[in-house]
Amino acid sequence: MSKFKRDIQRISSAMFGFILLSWLLVSGTFGYVADPVSRLVDASEWDEVEQAPEILFPRSLRSTLFPRVGRSKYNNKRGVRIMRFTD
Repeated sequence: MSKFKRDIQRISSAMFGFILLSWLLVSGTFGYVADPVSRLVDASEWDEVEQAPEILFPRSLRSTLFPRVGRSKYNNKRGVRIMRFTD
């Protein structure tokens, strides 16, 4: 019984770690962690381009891991504005 219980604990801890890691990656990519925070702050205080605070990663590390987050609106070579969907 103890071996069975130990196996169950290993599986459950591995599942918890996998779920936590995947949630952090998804929330860091799309900014879901910062969404409740942005509702508490007045919208005029936020930067127009970077709307998520540096909760998960510093900007240098986050731009390496998730290059699509916090890009400038003028992000192609000719300087043409690229429209983004915003909520």
